[in-house]
Amino acid sequence: MAPNPANMHRKARGSCTHTTMDRVYSFRRTCDLCGSKSSMGFIYACSQDVADESAKAPISDHSPDYVPEHKSPRAELEWLGMSPSIIQQAEAGEYTAAQLDKLKAMRLNCIKTAAAQSAAQAAARSQRISNSTCSFQVCPRCRPTLVQRTYVSIESILADDAKALTPEEARSLPVHNVEVVKNIGLRAHASSSRSSGLKRKKEQADDSTSFQISKIQKYKNDYIRLRGLNNADNDSLSSSFNRHMNKLTGSMKDAISTESDDESDDPDRGQDANESEDAKKLRKAKAKNALLTMRELEVRVERNRKREREREASHGSDRARNDSHQVDPEENTEVGAGLALTEEAAELHTPDVTLIEKDPKDDEEVMMTAGDTTHISDILAQV
Repeated sequence: MAPNPANMHRKARGSCTHTTMDRVYSFRRTCDLCGSKSSMGFIYACSQDVADESAKAPISDHSPDYVPEHKSPRAELEWLGMSPSIIQQAEAGEYTAAQLDKLKAMRLNCIKTAAAQSAAQAAARSQRISNSTCSFQVCPRCRPTLVQRTYVSIESILADDAKALTPEEARSLPVHNVEVVKNIGLRAHASSSRSSGLKRKKEQADDSTSFQISKIQKYKNDYIRLRGLNNADNDSLSSSFNRHMNKLTGSMKDAISTESDDESDDPDRGQDANESEDAKKLRKAKAKNALLTMRELEVRVERNRKREREREASHGSDRARNDSHQVDPEENTEVGAGLALTEEAAELHTPDVTLIEKDPKDDEEVMMTAGDTTHISDILAQV
């Protein structure tokens, strides 16, 4: 499980330098560094300051519950802490038995009072020590090297102190698919795959934009063709129509870009992240109007196509008659005493070339054209 940054500032603690760690199997404990639960089912916990049940402090020799057996009166006086001068006077017989008993009772009372005060101070010290006991615990993801501190001594194994997991505990351990685990670290990083996905979306948006622009250009060409405009008329097309087409193309780009941005969750997308709501609404409204204008243009082009078909059907007979009177310009038509070389001359029945008789003054045959006369030899030479 990935670290939770929200918990790091309140869970982070100093690292433990102790040499003894235990592997504690639990899904409830959280890591002191990342604040997350271990995804592997166990956590490393410091056991250096954990008191052993078998290692308790021995009872003090001066404890009120401890009554030693004295082999001689001198040993009893020494255990009670009598001064050497009193011990010597007692051995010399300067004190009676009643006086010695009274001295012993007074000394024993002092010992009990001092022992009670020492016990209270020891309890306070023990409380401070328990509060400062190291309880550092960390997950294997944050400190993988702590596996070297989780050793078990041979004595513990021989003494059967290291208990094996019970079947119930073993069933609660996490189990992962081996096909998934063996590929960990070998696949591409998640951020790179996300970036590639966003890049593919952008490429698709660019392709869609290019397709829509080419579609607009096609509609424009159809509009010009159905209006019967030639190249010269196309060049002199009204500037308002050209501005309308350019504006429609730009709006279509914004429409495709808006659609691509809405599908992306990337905060650094094409539009400014700090764009106001009003600006977003205005941009989307322009994109919507561009799409509506596209549909209107489609209807207009289709209407013009229908009118063109109706006009062709109504003037079909006239065209047939005109086609019957048309003359192939590549063929020569005889008109009177000459030849009609052009379509206009054939329709007007005016010869382009006229053949005349021999000139009595010149034996050469000549050909006379409208307004000029050319010798056949000159025509052949030009050819």
